[in-house]
Amino acid sequence: MTAMQQLPAFYLQHLRLQQVRKFAGLELADLRPGLNLFAGPNGAGKSSVVRAIRAAFLERHSSSSATDLRPEHDSSAAPSVALEFFLLGQSYRLEKSFLKKKRCDLTSGSRYWSAQEAEDHLAQLLGFGFPAKGSKPEHWGVPGLLWVEQGASPQDFKTSLGHAGQHLHAALHSQAASEQTSALAATAGDGLIGQLEQELGALIGKSGKPVGPLAQLLQALHDDQARLAALEVSIADYRSQVDALAQLVQAQAEDERLRPETAWQAELARAQAHRQQAQQLQQSYQQGQQQQEHLQRQMDWLTQTLQAQATQVQRLEQRKQAQAQARDDVEQARQHLAGCRQEAERLHQALEQARQQWQQAQEAQHRARQRSELEQRWQASQKQQQVLQENWQQAQVCLQKVKQIAHDLSAITIKKTDVSRLQQLERAVHIASAQYQAAATVVAFDLPAGAAVPWQSDGAAGSWQGQGQMALDAATVVQLPGGGQLTITPAGQEAAQARQRLAHAQGQLATALTQLGVVDGDAAQVLWERQAQGQQQLALAEQALQLHAPQGMELLHTQLQQVQAQTQAYAAQWEQIPAAVADSPAWAGAQSTAQAAEQAWQQGQQQLQQAQQTLALAEQQHHIAQREYTALAEQLQQAPAQQAQDQQQLVQLQTQAAALQQSLQAQARALQAPELQLAHQDIERLQKSLAAHAQQSQARKEKIAALRAHLDAVGASGLEETAALLAATVAQQERRAKAQQRRADALQLLVQRLKAARLAAVQRLQAPLARRLQHYVRLLQPGATLELDGQLAPAHIHADAGGVGTFMGAVELLSYGSQEQLGILSRLAYADVLREAGQPTLLMLDDVLVHSDAQRLAQMKRALFDAAQRHQVLLFTCRPQDWGDAGVPIRFLP
Repeated sequence: MTAMQQLPAFYLQHLRLQQVRKFAGLELADLRPGLNLFAGPNGAGKSSVVRAIRAAFLERHSSSSATDLRPEHDSSAAPSVALEFFLLGQSYRLEKSFLKKKRCDLTSGSRYWSAQEAEDHLAQLLGFGFPAKGSKPEHWGVPGLLWVEQGASPQDFKTSLGHAGQHLHAALHSQAASEQTSALAATAGDGLIGQLEQELGALIGKSGKPVGPLAQLLQALHDDQARLAALEVSIADYRSQVDALAQLVQAQAEDERLRPETAWQAELARAQAHRQQAQQLQQSYQQGQQQQEHLQRQMDWLTQTLQAQATQVQRLEQRKQAQAQARDDVEQARQHLAGCRQEAERLHQALEQARQQWQQAQEAQHRARQRSELEQRWQASQKQQQVLQENWQQAQVCLQKVKQIAHDLSAITIKKTDVSRLQQLERAVHIASAQYQAAATVVAFDLPAGAAVPWQSDGAAGSWQGQGQMALDAATVVQLPGGGQLTITPAGQEAAQARQRLAHAQGQLATALTQLGVVDGDAAQVLWERQAQGQQQLALAEQALQLHAPQGMELLHTQLQQVQAQTQAYAAQWEQIPAAVADSPAWAGAQSTAQAAEQAWQQGQQQLQQAQQTLALAEQQHHIAQREYTALAEQLQQAPAQQAQDQQQLVQLQTQAAALQQSLQAQARALQAPELQLAHQDIERLQKSLAAHAQQSQARKEKIAALRAHLDAVGASGLEETAALLAATVAQQERRAKAQQRRADALQLLVQRLKAARLAAVQRLQAPLARRLQHYVRLLQPGATLELDGQLAPAHIHADAGGVGTFMGAVELLSYGSQEQLGILSRLAYADVLREAGQPTLLMLDDVLVHSDAQRLAQMKRALFDAAQRHQVLLFTCRPQDWGDAGVPIRFLP
């Protein structure tokens, strides 16, 4: 049981069946005080359980009409039902068997009843009776009304209501405010009214038409009433426009609640992110192409270097051949040996110096390449730092804006319900004022200049001067010029009561305005609209903050700091690598200088060889060739290591080029993704959708403003004030007619008041039932009103507006499903009234609402769940899939 659920006065706790139809034995334990839901396919025995419960209470154990409880093909069976239940604060156990073993036992604590005494005791407590023989529906009373059998029709509902009417009327009379209410609602009230109507007919005549001056007065009254009716039509048109304005305002509020533009803006942000992603991919793809070109240039240079090293090896082979030739030229080289050796030494030093410069040029080229790569990384990091810095600054601005808007909204606490309540209070003051003007006696005066007529009324005093009029709601004494006084006493207490209602309405309006701190309802409306606009601006500012800092300000600030540190690290590394010196030898120039020095050295060697020819041409030539070969071999000793290093570097560059090529291909495929290719179109489509939605919303707002202006203008014309004045004139004419024919009018007034009193008495008598029935009807159809007939049955339903899912009109003309729904809601209301009168109730529904659509069924489940807070409800259904959301577990019959 929930915290709001009230313990029913009557509910079943345990049920056991034996030899009942298809059940050799069935036990249902732990029944809930509220809603109990039983399910099973057709033929599972749901109706058998319902029939057994009905037989246990509504049929005599000695009756022979319970043969339908006996299992088929078993004439010796003795169907029995055992029930444990809680009734009016006491626990009971009822055991009843039929046919072959007729027995009935009822126990409650130490008390015991048996046979007919037990059955009569339960009938008295539960509100039903037993016929002299058998079991008849007219004796079923309250259970016959609240226990609905499978396939019950609307006519069955009316019949069972008639059988339980005595109990319902007794419950309503027990709650009536006074004995006078019960007397007027009875038939004696009709007899008194009929007698007075006969006396009135004797005074007016058989034709029912007055004659003479009264007829003329009534004709004038008729004309004024026609004018008043025309004014009421205009007022109705004014109110219909007020309703149209309310619908527009409601549509605007619904649009602001759903806010479809929020989802569109989020989708727009995703499309913009896709476009930015495509731009970044395109930029990365172009940078990759540039890097690919740089790698290709490096690979070309290494290939050329390796080819040059292969050429040096060929030259070494040539020196080896020259050594053999030098053996024959040794003698020719000795003559100039000394000078040629000196020249050869000088050329050798120049060659070494040129080689050193060439090595320095190669190292400078390597440093320049490293410095260039670091500079590119530094620049990319600076660009990323700039983007994050801009996002950080924009995010700070958005965050400040969010805080400012939130601070401004915290000062506004008005709600839409407050605005609606102020408008209702203003309308109540307006209506009370018009009613006061209509009920009060209006005195018009036109006095000469300087003349004054003193008056006193209900503790107030004043004087009439000039021309004007005054509404009187109490006896007023007027001092006549020259002596004497005139007392004007308004008829009846309607004016004083209207004045009290007006003062009460004005007091309520003033209190509400003071509590909200506004001067009128329009000021409250403006303040509420300003709050709604502020909330919309707050949502936009939060979206902008989310766009610049999607993962939060702290993470954005951390990313910015990391990129700043990375940029500083690149800058420090770049500064550690020395820049190229202006006088450093160029790589190409150093190479050509080394080659020139080598050629000069070779020429010197040739001269040395020629100088040695006189000593021993062959020996000297051999010796020189051997030195050349040795020198070149020593020079090329480091070539294999350099060649391996260059070859390794070439392989690394080729690997990098292949990986870069795969990355470029992947980026090219990514650029072909539909969401990236169509990002521009998505952005254009969403921006146009947002603009169209904003235009529609603005058009609706303009229409609301125009309609409000029109209604203000019409309201300023004073339609209701004119109608009130005309109504006052009609009332004055009616009073004149009463003065001419007092007895007739007195009788007519008496008849009218007696009729009204009787109607009010009937309404007061039915008020508890009407309130409960209205409670359930509004769960089914909000805004609807259900009228009852004299038999307490639903007769006519009114709805504020028609549309899909609503019904209105005479109940008997509605669809079968609608009549069934209203019949169940009526039973729930009857159960509430009986419970308030202290009567025990139990609701049992067998396969109901099978003709209800999904929407109506959901609404009916709400009503049943609500009723189950006060009554036990046993509901049997063959469609468990429709009742999974009923709020209780479904119990399946075996």
